Amino acid sequence: MKKFITLLSLAGSLLAGGSAYAQSVDVQHDTVTVSGAGFYDAYNYIINTTSSPITVEWKVISTNFPSDWIANTGICDNNTCISGAGLWPSSSSTTYECNYPASVTNGMFKMQIDLATAAGTTTTGTHYLRVRINNKFATSDTAIQTYIVTKTTTSVKVVKSTGDVTMYPNPATTALNLVFDANADIKNIAVYNIIGKQVNMFRVGGNTSASLNVENLSDGIYFVRLMNSNGEVVATRKFTKQ
Repeated sequence: MKKFITLLSLAGSLLAGGSAYAQSVDVQHDTVTVSGAGFYDAYNYIINTTSSPITVEWKVISTNFPSDWIANTGICDNNTCISGAGLWPSSSSTTYECNYPASVTNGMFKMQIDLATAAGTTTTGTHYLRVRINNKFATSDTAIQTYIVTKTTTSVKVVKSTGDVTMYPNPATTALNLVFDANADIKNIAVYNIIGKQVNMFRVGGNTSASLNVENLSDGIYFVRLMNSNGEVVATRKFTKQ
């Protein structure tokens, strides 16, 4: 399990990895990047891979955000939003809990940040924040989210990750079908192998769906990146070829 989405122009790569146990809690993306000078919701959904509800614990474990960013940052789970000093590892040991239903693939989880100068965030540059997420009753079952944030001097439109993508069948043998929101403006879909090498590129003929021929791919784990007409990645999904 490793996924990566680029919300703006920060360069990135797909990361790969695995686990030696049946993981019950997963995250949509390992890394989310934000760039601009306005208010942003950086979505990174929680995935419950089991057929039973689970209780998830989460906590900010490290960050180098400047002091003027801290008051303007919050994290929202499926129940509530937490902001201010309660988030930061230097000022609180609080671990927050939230329940996620069985087999959910888009359990709410996001970081919010206001990078507008009017809000008091005047420091520019690139900084990070990391969140640990784990199953409360299996603490070794853990995922790490990393948010990389760049404050620029002018406001820039940010493409957010979208949960409105349906992919089937998974595993796939000959064809992989994707259904997405027409407003996402999907124009191209790239397929990458587990080490991040692009193995195919498809142009999208319709505005709400695409069928990818994967028959010639070797068996294994792959990622698809859905890109809009500006070449921005708006969603990343993982599938298995059998």
